[in-house]
Formats: sequence, structure tokens, C-alpha cells
Amino acid sequence: MTKSHGGSPSLTLAELGPDTEEQAGLSYLRLTDAAELTRATVGQTLLRVASERPDQPALMWLTETGVEEMTWAELTTKASAAAHELSRLSPARERVVVLGGNSVDWIVAVYGASLAGMPVVPLSPATTVDEITAVLGDFAVAGILVGDRSGDGVLRDRAIRACSAAGSEAQVRVMGDWPPGPRFAICESARADDEFLVQYTSGTTGRPKPASLSHLAALNAGRFFAEGTGTRAGEVWLNPLPLYHVGGLVSGLLSCLSISATYVVVERFSAEVALRAVRETRPTFIGMVPTMLIDLLDQPDVAPNDFASVRTVLGGATDVDPALVSDVEQRLGIRFNIAYGQSEAPCMTMTWSSDSADVRTRSLGHPLPGRDYCLVDPDGVVLAVGQPGELCVRGPLNMSGYVRAGGQVDPDTSGAGWRRTGDICVLDDAGILHMRGRSRDLIIRGGTNIYPAEVEQQLSAHPAVREVAVFGVPDRRLGQKVAAAVIPVSGMTVDPAGLDTFAEEVLGPSKRPTAWLILDEFPRTASGKVRKHVLQQSITPGGVESA
Repeated sequence: MTKSHGGSPSLTLAELGPDTEEQAGLSYLRLTDAAELTRATVGQTLLRVASERPDQPALMWLTETGVEEMTWAELTTKASAAAHELSRLSPARERVVVLGGNSVDWIVAVYGASLAGMPVVPLSPATTVDEITAVLGDFAVAGILVGDRSGDGVLRDRAIRACSAAGSEAQVRVMGDWPPGPRFAICESARADDEFLVQYTSGTTGRPKPASLSHLAALNAGRFFAEGTGTRAGEVWLNPLPLYHVGGLVSGLLSCLSISATYVVVERFSAEVALRAVRETRPTFIGMVPTMLIDLLDQPDVAPNDFASVRTVLGGATDVDPALVSDVEQRLGIRFNIAYGQSEAPCMTMTWSSDSADVRTRSLGHPLPGRDYCLVDPDGVVLAVGQPGELCVRGPLNMSGYVRAGGQVDPDTSGAGWRRTGDICVLDDAGILHMRGRSRDLIIRGGTNIYPAEVEQQLSAHPAVREVAVFGVPDRRLGQKVAAAVIPVSGMTVDPAGLDTFAEEVLGPSKRPTAWLILDEFPRTASGKVRKHVLQQSITPGGVESA
């Protein structure tokens, strides 16, 4: 036990255990045992749902003339054919790369791999030859499944070139090219704790790292997420986020699998396609990142009647502007909730429709079951409720570890099993988390801590500002100064002088930006996070840039 700065007893991460009187008043929630976990693989769960609801639609997707459906029984038959072929690639159940965008074939391939007991490594269709080559250098894979059914062969050619460059013997197969064969008997040796997914992180700096997630982690994270939305079996989910990221795969596809809901496949997002999907599939739940929702609201013919079937819209993946929440609720007449998670620890928190407007617009919401949560200072000392600190999480729904060279998973044994998220948060008396910003994004100006999220919240109230990103830039005297990048509302203009005037009205002197970027778009990761380090590099000594 250590001493806090005030002299009262404090606990470190390593000292946190079962609830004791000493832990009262600390930013610590023990939720690992708050709900019973589903102990099954993704493939086993698919077979169970198909036996219980064979004729219920598992998937829906738009065609040129309407909507098509695939039942759970049909999906399982197709996945079984894929499993039969995949198992022949690697009797040792090696990993398989899944290279492509959202599609029915992509889903069949992933479910087929799970039935065969083979972990999947999803990659964006924008992944370059050099990037694929680097993945093949990280660990051995049995095959690369590419989404090239359009016939252009671009992804297949890219995968073949990467295999050649890496000296890999991985076989390249086109998704959906599964000859009908005998029904595949599920891999009996597969267990819930086995690896299901290697998710390359969408970090905003550095090379992405391969995080290993078990069936138990991915499936239960999706399940608790789905249960938090209040969705019931048989209802329809529209979540057009990329399936090659946990936001689409875990929070979307596996959420639907875990509660037997119907997943709407959106192959390529556009606001026009999304609006048509809402009108024709009649979802009860919609999950999108803020940029998608902004584009949807900008559609000239969007109307509340289009969303009559929808109970909840959920946004996440990045900071959510409270004004966007209010705009969605007022214009569409539906509840907007916020969710938060990471590749290494998906589906951590969620606001609920029953929450107050303040909670739903200005917090990360309630920590979900399956993990323990706490906030610590830089020395690892657990902080009191209400104090900002780095969010740490532990439990079976986190990643097993990062995959190291040679393919072995390296468990994170530091911090007594706790994972440091890198996010600065506050836990309030009601057990609700509030984001203050990334620890690496923290701006220290003349010894004063400035949290970008707080500054962004104030600046986003400007009527001509659609989106804002705040970050620090070096300063010889103060260490750092505050800078901001702004995307104007469509059809409106902003200028640095006007932004300076507005900042003087809503921010204290130390928090006001001294440099501005006025842009049409922000550089982003695949999951929609703003690459602030790229913005930092765009700031010139003059302090003002437009593009």
C-alpha cells in the first residue's frame, strides 16, 4: 500500500482485489462477475442459432431492385462448405487472412473459418502489397481469402504479389468460391478460449499491432453490447461499419449472432445507400460513426418517417459532439446513444436510452459487464471518484495479448492483468465514465493540463463548425500550445479571426487555440479516429492553414 498525495491510504493496480472497505470512494468498478459468460466458440454459436431459428433471416442486403435475405439455415450451409475447403488448407488450423470489404461472402468466410477452428485476420481492401507482406512476416497463415468476385482480380493479384515478396506458401482463394461438398463436422477440439480473431489495431500513430481476441472475448463483448441496446431476437440491425474492424465485426455481426438478430450487410457506405437501407430493411437499431451520421443528416430528403422503426441510433469510435446527439434526436425523433471500446478491449461502455440528456450527450456511459474498471495516476495509484486518470481494464473480454514474431501470443503480464487504455477519463458518483482525452493527446501548457475533449466540446458549439479536433503543438517557452483543426458546416465558412473571437467567449486564456487549420476533411484511421499527429505536422510557424 502507498500513500496518496494527501496522506490518506491509496491502492495500486496490483493491490486491487475483492471489494473491501479500503476501496470505497475509489474509481474502481468490479464487473467481471456481473453476468454469466457464454462459453462457446463463434462456430458453435452459429450452429445453435441455426438449429433454433433455421428460417429466420440472418442477413439482409440491398439489390438493385429490392432486398434479399439469407436464413440462418442457409448461412450455416454456406459456412459449412467454406469450412470444408478451409480445413483442407491447414489441418493444423493456422490463421487465415480475410482481405476485402463488407459482403455476404466475407461473412460466410469468417463463419466458415470459425467452424473449421481457424482464427481470422481481417484486412481492409485498401491494404497495400507492402502492408500484406508485413502481415505475412508477422506470423504464418494458411491462406488469404480475397473478396474479388467482381472479377477485376485486383485483390487476388495484390495477395499473390505479397506472398511472393514474403516467401509465404499461403494459398490465395476467392471468397465465395466454395464448391458444394459434404456438410462439415465442426472442429471438435475448438474451445471458447481459443483465438478467434487477430485484429490489427487502428492506432493513430505507428504501425498497427496484431491483437489476439478469443472466441469468448469477442462473442461476449458483442453479446453485452447487444443486450445494452435492448435489441431482441429477430430484430434488424443496420451497422455499416467495416467488418474488418471490431466496430463492424464484434459490435455488429457478432452482436447479432449472440442474440439471434438480423444483420444488414452494407457493402460500401454512402449516405444515399444508408438512407435507402433504413427505408427498405426497417431496422430497430442503427450503429454508425459520427461522420456517417453527419452525412446522413445532410441528405436533402431525410425525414422522421424514414426512421419510424428505429428505437436507437448509436455512435462511437471517436468523440461525439453533443450537438450531433441533439440534432439526431430532434430531427429524427429517436434516441442517440454513445458507445466506447478499443480493438484490444471492444465494447466497454454504453449510454442507455433511459439516461438523462446530459449523460447521453456528455459521457461514455455505463461500463458493461465482463471486465473490471479503474482509473489511475501516472504512478499506477488508483484515484478517487471524480478525479481524472487513465482508464485501465482487466478481465476475459480483453485481448489475450499481442501476436509477436513467430506467431505466439505474448500475454500482457504487466499491471497485474490490467490493460492501460491510454484514455483519460473521470468516473462519477453514479458509476458513469466521462472522457477527457487520450493520455498522449494531453496538452501541458506551462505546467497546466489541458484536455482536448473539453476544448473540442466548447468549440463545437460554434454554429459554422461541423467538426473540430484539438491537439498540442510545441512551444519553446510554454512547452506546448493549443491548436485546433476545424471542418466547416457544408455551405458555411469560418476564418481564424472569427474562431478566435468565439474562443475568447467560451474558453479560458490557457485553453484558447493559438493556431488553426481549416480543412474539408480530417485524416482518419479505418475506424474513424482522427490522426491528430498528421494534423500536428500540418501546423506551420505562421499558425494558420486552410485547405
